[in-house]
Amino acid sequence: MFSSPRWLMTAALAVIPTAMSVHPLEGQVAPGSRIRVRFDSTPQQTLVGTLDSIGSTSLSVRTDALTAVTIPREAIRTLEVSTGRHSKGSTGAAVGGVTGVIAGSIAGFMAEQECTPGWESLCEVGDAAQVLGRAVLGGLVGAGVGWLIGAQFHDDGWRPVSVPRVEVTPVSSRGIGIRVSLPF
Repeated sequence: MFSSPRWLMTAALAVIPTAMSVHPLEGQVAPGSRIRVRFDSTPQQTLVGTLDSIGSTSLSVRTDALTAVTIPREAIRTLEVSTGRHSKGSTGAAVGGVTGVIAGSIAGFMAEQECTPGWESLCEVGDAAQVLGRAVLGGLVGAGVGWLIGAQFHDDGWRPVSVPRVEVTPVSSRGIGIRVSLPF
């Protein structure tokens, strides 16, 4: 009774949807996540919103409290999930620090220093120490000011999510079989 090829094929087809997952996106992004979707339309659009639901053929994205947009999966070109908003403070500190070192070095070179005759070699060391000290001080002040300015600016971080392009489903018209869909 259980040795027929038809029974074996039926059992294998029953397992395929479980093995391939009915909605393969569910492991990568969950409803309620902030997402960015680029999809085909005229012209191509980018939509940022909250993932409302994942269907086998479409995604529902809520752009605000009242508006939900349904996007067919075959129209999706890229899908990204938000990793949060990130401060530009460290970038500002780096730019400010470099600018401060340059400005401090220039100020150290331009500082006038009188040197007592006979002590010229010590004046040269003093000049180098003055340039270095002003460069360090300028770098620290520049980094602090740069961080304060950069911390006022934020951007979104995004992680790409792969959108499955192959769909395998069992069918039972005129016997048992499978259907493979490959969107182009």
